[in-house]
Amino acid sequence: MTRLLQEAQPDFALLDRLLPVVGAAAAGPLLDALASADVRAVRRALLDRLGKMGAALIPTILPRLTDQRWYVVRNLLALLDDQPELPAEFSPATFRGHSDPRVRRHALKLELKHPAEREPALLAALVDPDQQTLNLGLMAAQTTCPPSAVPLLLARARDESLPTEYRVLAIKALGRSRAPEALLVLVDLTDGGRTLLGRAKLPSKSPELLAALAALAAGWGTDDRATAVLARAAQSADADVRAATDPTGLGTA
Repeated sequence: MTRLLQEAQPDFALLDRLLPVVGAAAAGPLLDALASADVRAVRRALLDRLGKMGAALIPTILPRLTDQRWYVVRNLLALLDDQPELPAEFSPATFRGHSDPRVRRHALKLELKHPAEREPALLAALVDPDQQTLNLGLMAAQTTCPPSAVPLLLARARDESLPTEYRVLAIKALGRSRAPEALLVLVDLTDGGRTLLGRAKLPSKSPELLAALAALAAGWGTDDRATAVLARAAQSADADVRAATDPTGLGTA
């Protein structure tokens, strides 16, 4: 099997005949081949076969996590992600500060699945300089947003260096948080200054404005500060702005 896996294009039909015979001992040669494979299709084929080995892989994976090659560690974490449970002696938090963002993303994905590690993983993702890792945290905050995440989301909602879709995700998460400080930011995001007659007005329509209005309607529909904003939006000539004031998300007539 080792000689077979050293070929640039292994004979996978023959390999599949050998795997049931070799059993768990195949994990080492397969992982060695995965670490050295240059062809994407070969790596994918090896990962598929490794994934079918289940928990038998774990004793072989754990000692290899000290490898200095980022792509090796990333693949090992991806294989652990396929396991129904993580081994008790392993914590993905070890790789939360890894120098390569691709490793960090896989580690944080593992952590976010486990309640005991979810909150610190979420906080780490929300401050990560890599935008894909940040997106992972913003998506996670859509389902559960602990109070400790609110200050980070406030900063992301106002960060104009981020793509619009990221700021919108931060605004939506703030709406679900029901935090008092989130209300202040949402109201501020809907403040377009004053008309010539001195009346409060909304800013120009944007994805951020629509998200802020929807968040106010869903979470603060009885708060005076929110209802004043929503009343202005409900009178808008723009159908999208009016629809954003509907707390059911079904739109308005």
